[in-house]
Amino acid sequence: NKSHRITQNTEDVSSFGNFHQIKQTLYEVELYLNFEKQVLEGFTTIKFQVVDSSAKSVILDNRGLVIKEAYLVGSGEKDKFSYNNPNPIALKFQVHDDHPVKALGAPLEIILPENKEEYLDIKIVYETTKGSDGLQWMTKEQTTTGKQPFVFSQCEAILARTCLPCQDSPSVKVHFTKVNLIADEGIEALFGGQFLKKTSVTYNGKACNNFEYAQKVIIPTYLFSIAAGEIVYKKVSDRIGIYAEIPILDSAVEEFSEIEVYVKAAEEYLDYPYVWGDYNILFLPQAFPFGGMENPNLTFLNKALLVGDKSMVGTIAHEIAHSWTGNLVTNKDWDNFWMNEGFTVFMERKLIEIIHGKEMATLEANVGHDEFLYAVKAQGEKHNYTQLNIGLKEEDPDDAFSVVPYEKGFNLLYYIENLIGDELFRDVLRKYIKKFEYKSIGYLDFKLVLEEVVAKAGKSDILNKVDWDTWVFKPGFLPVETNFATSLGSEAEKLYQDFINSKFSDSNLEEATKRYNNFESFVKLVFLNLFLNNIDKLNDSNYQILSKCTKLNEEGVCNHAEINYTWFQLALRKFDEKAFEPAKKFVSKQGRMKYTKPVFIVLYKFKKAETREFFGKFKHLWHAVPNRLVEGEFDKVDKE
Repeated sequence: NKSHRITQNTEDVSSFGNFHQIKQTLYEVELYLNFEKQVLEGFTTIKFQVVDSSAKSVILDNRGLVIKEAYLVGSGEKDKFSYNNPNPIALKFQVHDDHPVKALGAPLEIILPENKEEYLDIKIVYETTKGSDGLQWMTKEQTTTGKQPFVFSQCEAILARTCLPCQDSPSVKVHFTKVNLIADEGIEALFGGQFLKKTSVTYNGKACNNFEYAQKVIIPTYLFSIAAGEIVYKKVSDRIGIYAEIPILDSAVEEFSEIEVYVKAAEEYLDYPYVWGDYNILFLPQAFPFGGMENPNLTFLNKALLVGDKSMVGTIAHEIAHSWTGNLVTNKDWDNFWMNEGFTVFMERKLIEIIHGKEMATLEANVGHDEFLYAVKAQGEKHNYTQLNIGLKEEDPDDAFSVVPYEKGFNLLYYIENLIGDELFRDVLRKYIKKFEYKSIGYLDFKLVLEEVVAKAGKSDILNKVDWDTWVFKPGFLPVETNFATSLGSEAEKLYQDFINSKFSDSNLEEATKRYNNFESFVKLVFLNLFLNNIDKLNDSNYQILSKCTKLNEEGVCNHAEINYTWFQLALRKFDEKAFEPAKKFVSKQGRMKYTKPVFIVLYKFKKAETREFFGKFKHLWHAVPNRLVEGEFDKVDKE
């Protein structure tokens, strides 16, 4: 029979899953981590609830998986796997690879039996392939110790479907009741859940260990997370511990030891306990494409955050905050991604305010706002990717990834907080978390809670000032003025003005250098961002003095990735020959998309052939997602 094309689900256009008819509820997973072939092999058993009995098949997202068999292994029970079919029934299935948007994958359709009960347990035997972009396999040479290979997953936004067949939409949360990861001797395997036990097993005649986990809290599939390699662990408090490769464990523990205070501050501010049990952090090798990823019980952090002065500990405040905003209350689709990130940036800065004071939180908001301005200018202020709700159609949500949902989302909430007052806004957030715990929502759900709480306080009129349509659906800069002035920031502003006004030359360079070196890391960022956002005001001779003052082209002067990536964007836009090699060296040691993508764009605009050649040489070290985006940026520059 002629294959019919499977269409995207209208409730979430980034998924083909027919969860409006048959919806996933529970998962069991067993996978062998085959480092030799760089694949996961095994099976997942999924419990489905039939919502619409006329549905003939269940449709799952799949990309880059080899589907071998599908069986009906049980039916009837709601809350646990029954496995009550002594002779599992083989089910017919088809992989539809005819959809034009390859990033969305090739949906897997499994034909269901005619007479079906409300709950069905289906086991799918499969393995991943080289095309499974949610997995980053690293040879032992790419790790810090160089003794064992390493693998980690990065499933957000739509890459869980490259690790296991699933209805890969944040709108249908699931329980992972059992996850068995089988790994060769000498490899530690981790999953984002509660560790249950480790047992010795034989797999294909090899001595292995089975690591058993469960996730007791219901989660969206994008939070499915695994990592494995030569990893060691150290507890830093009752519920908090750090995983890392041996050479970096001590510095990670030293720099990130004070995490408990952030968890407690979040619990108190939101008046809602941390429900996940323990909180662990894993520091990943450099190929990890993000600063952090809020995988439950196992936050992934980029080791670029280990800068020695604790100035990047704010990233942990962000990932901890996700335990409520994002993981507990989740965006229902990727148009509402800003609901995850804008709320989490708001919470991150609130925690920094509680722990380090208002000045520090405002300074971070200032840096964030500068990055937002730069991102909007780079993207173009009419581009839909500068909207909070971007209106996805047939594209990969990762294509739209930028600081916009983080910073524009934060600014909307910050604006509302300033309108209605701190305490009332805190009450709004408390009500919001309690009302939507374990659910997936859109922005209107938040708006209703906001209106309800503010009405009770007799302040409804104030909310008339919020132009929701412009904030959420219009592109470009913020619709309101902001003021993130701080005394520290004004010191940066003064030094910037002195440079622009040609106050410094070789004869009084020492004064400029002294003032710059006295700045804390975030003040240096405010300072450098002023030049980046006003580059036309920086003439060549003042730029030369600035370069001598900061010494940021010199190796070993600064190991702070945020400062370096900001500097290289500035230096390369000034076509500074002396910055070309150091910038290449910087990106070769980074995997974080926030740093590599913008620096590669300016490298490429400066020297096309050399940059292409260099990128080709190093791209195997990086993750597939940033690689694809960087190549796309090269093509855009070629068309300009």
